[in-house]
Amino acid sequence: MERKIFWLLFLTLGLLMDFLLPLVWSISLTIPLIALCWWIAYKSEWFG
Repeated sequence: MERKIFWLLFLTLGLLMDFLLPLVWSISLTIPLIALCWWIAYKSEWFG
């Protein structure tokens, strides 16, 4: 379940970033986005 939440968040927020931000910002914020999605899916205990 956590894996699905992680990928759903990452893809949704990643696509949103791609459309709303310039390319340089979108690329530079990918790693913080991965960390945020990982924390939400696995460590926040919102879904488990």
